[in-house]
Amino acid sequence: MSNPQELHFKLDEKEFCRAHRLHLRRALLNIKNIGLTLIAILLIAGQTQVLGPTSWAGPFFVALWVALFLGVVYVFVRLPLHLYHRKPELQGEQRLRVLPDGLSLKLPSSEQFYEWKTLLKIQENGEFLLLYFGASLPVVIPKKIFDYDPTRVETFKQTLAAQELHS
Repeated sequence: MSNPQELHFKLDEKEFCRAHRLHLRRALLNIKNIGLTLIAILLIAGQTQVLGPTSWAGPFFVALWVALFLGVVYVFVRLPLHLYHRKPELQGEQRLRVLPDGLSLKLPSSEQFYEWKTLLKIQENGEFLLLYFGASLPVVIPKKIFDYDPTRVETFKQTLAAQELHS
């Protein structure tokens, strides 16, 4: 990274999948979704009490929960892999430029621009920064480009905050 305003990086398959699983965990495993699931379980338990023992209810609800479990496994395990392989441009070098009016992300075959006013939040873990613009997938920035140096990561986040305030 020669200029803090321009970043160059490439995500391999494993890094891409880890970053998007982080996104999925934060997007799907939240209080609202857990609460809705608990309400569904309570409603099913109540319905079972009202209907009494029936031959179809038990297998139906077991099949429903198995389908839900398999769906969650698919979303966390296979979906990031599928997305990575379906979009070959995600496999090449990515160039991220911090501009006064937004963020430019150049992929090998396309370029996207995100205005600062659409930045909703920044999330991070020890390995990635995730920038959320609107309803699209997050922009993933691996901390390896900062050599995992907390000072350099913080400086970059301050640069983002300063740009966001000026818009």
